[in-house]
Amino acid sequence: MSPLMAETVLPYILNSFTKAHPDLELVIRVEESKAIEDLVESGEVSAGISALLPVSRVIHHEVVYEDPLLLIVQRDAYDDERGPLVSAEDILERHFIFTHHHPVFWEELLVKLRVQLPGMRTMTVTQAHIAKRFIQEGLGVSFLPRSMVRRELIEGRLMEVHFDMFPLPSVATYFLSRNRGELEEDFLRRVRSVYFQ
Repeated sequence: MSPLMAETVLPYILNSFTKAHPDLELVIRVEESKAIEDLVESGEVSAGISALLPVSRVIHHEVVYEDPLLLIVQRDAYDDERGPLVSAEDILERHFIFTHHHPVFWEELLVKLRVQLPGMRTMTVTQAHIAKRFIQEGLGVSFLPRSMVRRELIEGRLMEVHFDMFPLPSVATYFLSRNRGELEEDFLRRVRSVYFQ
């Protein structure tokens, strides 16, 4: 499982999955998405959840969820009705932008941002949960998948800023397996229930 999934939905899924299958012993490996395909293909793990589309023809894959990117900033002291208008351009010019914590979209996104904001400052932070924590501490801003910040947005610990400089990409999460048995199907069903409830 990728760190993004482990950080967001894994505890909920494991709770329901282990209750439904009390005789199972599980091994959870948290790996970067680029390593997950090889682990599934070699049979070292029975299934994987990855942010990368697999290239191997022997691996079955299915999109679990398409996730939009959001511009995420530290929560300000204002409520939504009385606070000043927050401009995405202003936010991105005044703060570090934490980058490269997702394996798919950063190169293309940075090219588009640099055209619009040639003076922007970036900081590479390779783990999304660390980027999220840095945002909460006011050290910078970033573009994060909605699933990763859903709880913090609801609880008011982070804030989304409307971004309309150009369309933002969405990112997919993939379920990978060589052989899809009853347990893999049940696990996939539980992952989907988290995203589509």
